[in-house]
Amino acid sequence: MATMAQLRREARAAAEARGHALGKFPSVPAWAAAMGGSSTAECDTCGAWVQVIAKPAPNEIGIGGSAVAVNCRKA
Repeated sequence: MATMAQLRREARAAAEARGHALGKFPSVPAWAAAMGGSSTAECDTCGAWVQVIAKPAPNEIGIGGSAVAVNCRKA
């Protein structure tokens, strides 16, 4: 199972491949990450977002959001 740090790195790499410049992910306490916590960041340019979930439910995904799905609409 991927750690929150690994998921954030993968999400940032996927978003940057689409031209996004993600801001910082807020810190998540270790206990919250262990319980399946999530963290979200937005593109500083267009506002697209990405969310990572440490322990996704069977009907969820670990990394998702518009920043990993579509290219950046650079202003």
